[in-house]
Amino acid sequence: MGKPSYTAIIVERRGDADWVTLNRPERLNALDHTMVDDLLEYFGAAAEDPACRVIVLRGAGRAFCAGVDIKDTTIARVEDAVAGLTEQRRFSDIIRRMRRCPQPVVALVHGRPAAGASPSRWPRTCASPARALA
Repeated sequence: MGKPSYTAIIVERRGDADWVTLNRPERLNALDHTMVDDLLEYFGAAAEDPACRVIVLRGAGRAFCAGVDIKDTTIARVEDAVAGLTEQRRFSDIIRRMRRCPQPVVALVHGRPAAGASPSRWPRTCASPARALA
């Protein structure tokens, strides 16, 4: 089985660490449908990777993450409440998969993050109390 190919994130293995870069700097790394898919796939696989001992999450360009990309048509054009809740669940699933990873997740936050990307939320959300970075 080959290495997964991602569109909106870059994954680099450096020693025992995976460096995961949110790679949409032109949109301040705002989460669109493709990035959500990539993060879901990555964190699902990372939990089963014993060679990876730590995950470093960072953003390309001048910001860590601007939150949800409201200009993304697959997110912005939700026609009904059920579809909206389904889309919100996908965001929650990223956090759920992060928490299931045995590796600590270190967020290198820079710029002016907002909403779910706020530095006050990521460390508590991504790490268990024993691994909290804040």
